[in-house]
Amino acid sequence: MKISKFVFAMFALSLAFAACKKKPQAGYSLVKMNEPFELKMNQSVKLDAGDVRLTFVGVTEDSRCPEGVNCIQEGQVRVVLDGSADGAGMQKMEFAKKPSDKNLSKTLGKYKIQLMQVSPYPKQNKQIKPEDYVLKVVIRG
Repeated sequence: MKISKFVFAMFALSLAFAACKKKPQAGYSLVKMNEPFELKMNQSVKLDAGDVRLTFVGVTEDSRCPEGVNCIQEGQVRVVLDGSADGAGMQKMEFAKKPSDKNLSKTLGKYKIQLMQVSPYPKQNKQIKPEDYVLKVVIRG
């Protein structure tokens, strides 16, 4: 009798913990503040402890000098994110990142959206498909 009460209590506790766990809204992956994350083309994320949503919309330019090529200029990559914070409407953010740039940031409400890296890096005679682009991003409060 004691064993069945114990098993029932453990089952009830596990259900309670499962119900309390935060779940992302449909179509969004959860990310943590101040922790870098990867964002793929057309992927959307939501901050787990705040009202921030980001979607990687596209690459409008990639003129970075390919590996193995000598270029006069280093070029840049331009990426577009849609973002919203604190219940405000969607805002387009365009980042123009040169290979020599460390981290670029844009303000979104009370948050800073930092673009750290755009991958893959171009290679000579190799076209990058839009779906192959991945951004390394961090949201700071």
